[in-house]
Amino acid sequence: MWQRAYYANSWHPWGRHNDGGVLASKPALGSMGPNHEHVFVRGTDGNVWQKYWVHEVEPAGEVSFGVSECVYSWTAAYHQSGTRVTVRIQLTPDAGISDATINTLRTTWRNGIINTWSDRFSCLAPNGGRQSVTFDVQWVSSGAHHVVRVQPGPARSNMRLWDTSDTGDVAAHEFGHMLGHPDEYADAACPARSPVNTGTVMADNTETVARHYNRITGFHGSGHSPVAGPSEPAEVPEEAAMTLKNIDNLKPEPRTAVLQRLRSMAGGGAVPERAEDTEVSFEVSGGAPGERYVYRLGVHGDGAAQRSVVDEMQHSGDDETSHAVDRQLAGRVFQAAADAGLLNDGAPSMPQQQREGEVLPDSMVAVLTVRDGDAIRRIAFPADEPANAAASLPGEPADIPLRTQVQLPAESVTALRPVLDALGAVEAAL
Repeated sequence: MWQRAYYANSWHPWGRHNDGGVLASKPALGSMGPNHEHVFVRGTDGNVWQKYWVHEVEPAGEVSFGVSECVYSWTAAYHQSGTRVTVRIQLTPDAGISDATINTLRTTWRNGIINTWSDRFSCLAPNGGRQSVTFDVQWVSSGAHHVVRVQPGPARSNMRLWDTSDTGDVAAHEFGHMLGHPDEYADAACPARSPVNTGTVMADNTETVARHYNRITGFHGSGHSPVAGPSEPAEVPEEAAMTLKNIDNLKPEPRTAVLQRLRSMAGGGAVPERAEDTEVSFEVSGGAPGERYVYRLGVHGDGAAQRSVVDEMQHSGDDETSHAVDRQLAGRVFQAAADAGLLNDGAPSMPQQQREGEVLPDSMVAVLTVRDGDAIRRIAFPADEPANAAASLPGEPADIPLRTQVQLPAESVTALRPVLDALGAVEAAL
């Protein structure tokens, strides 16, 4: 049996139905309505055989949902029609960035996104049909799924703040957040994040893997693939991956023991028992992969101290120092933590300032941590570099007494001043 079809305003070549068997009669055509074709034929066995085609309209619509991971929260949004996903992005350039530059960036960023995400995997339906999962970016001036500010580069980017030095790979990473995917690199603000160091677009701006398409293929309903393969880590809830224990979630007796041990590190004198397992640390991190900035300073109860700075934009390698400081100086840090209320039996009263609205992935976050073994208490604060701090931070920005230019809200600096000053003394000793 042969067939010729007319669609897309033209006739198409004859094609043969290679279904096996031999036709013992002429085909009889029928239809039960629009978008339906039916053919009947008698076979050499004397039976009537049939074959039909029904046009199934692919599901289509706007998709929007909230994403929450540790301190980060944002809204994913896109349009999906079948296996085609479209994201409308509105770019708002800072003053001084020319139209020609923006046009060039549109091409660079769209190519990077399409090359990374589109036509990498196909969607296999239960009936055996297969369609490639494709993506498109539409640059719009209104009705956007996401509005992105463009600043002069080089600078650090997040989901809604790109810069003129960003490559197509950086855009592809931030595009993943727009689809609802969390980061997959290690982050002090998410100590229990899983998976991490995956070698994917959400970890190091490289490639997508099958599980990144599960939500897209699930748009059709159950029974579609791809799904996470056995050779790649599955996306697991934070609770399932948790290895650290929140001090405030411990039962009263072990919580009291942990906090008492941390308080015993205050002051000078002999090194308390298990002092090497205790620590007070301050860490700031932010920026997309390839632009990451991570500053960390920590001191243990026995005086062991470490300072490290990673600035991927400087391309000068990691700056890391590890040294033992005076036990009395280490004790001063723990005493300052106690004075600030970080070692109280109840959860500490700290200014829980947040950026207005969402806390976007890859944005700057500062974290102060007290730890005893695997039991930790963490306080997170919004942070930013001076160029953006006045606009992004709640309240007035303020410098911190450490060798990092990152700023915190002034109210947070005031509350943390004793701890930051003590850590600054440790940093000076290193």
